[in-house]
Amino acid sequence: MDKIKRNLWKKAGIYCIINVCNQKKYVGSSKNLYRRLMSHRSALRKGVHENRKLQNSWNKHGEDNFQYFILEYCQESDLISREQYYIDSIKPWYNIVQEVERLSFPEESRAKMSISRKEGIANGSIR
Repeated sequence: MDKIKRNLWKKAGIYCIINVCNQKKYVGSSKNLYRRLMSHRSALRKGVHENRKLQNSWNKHGEDNFQYFILEYCQESDLISREQYYIDSIKPWYNIVQEVERLSFPEESRAKMSISRKEGIANGSIR
């Protein structure tokens, strides 16, 4: 995969990962493009990516045959609608789910998860 540039840190937008051998694509969005693309690359390199279609293709064609493109920078509030627009337009083969949906947790649940995460880091059960 292309070098993921640090200037994407904390920028929100829509991205596309493309297999240059067969032109098949994956479209996603993130409020932190750098972190999300690094996460994709890390999981793919380890062979544990949650998207089996993308992982199998990565394993078959190799990292050098994948590139990423930023399709659009946008506000966090527009991520879902803009990602859906690109999924509907491009019809990316690797996207298993064609309908964009985000889980949203109540503030109380998010606070509990944060505390749990901090405790896990402090006691060594989470890196």
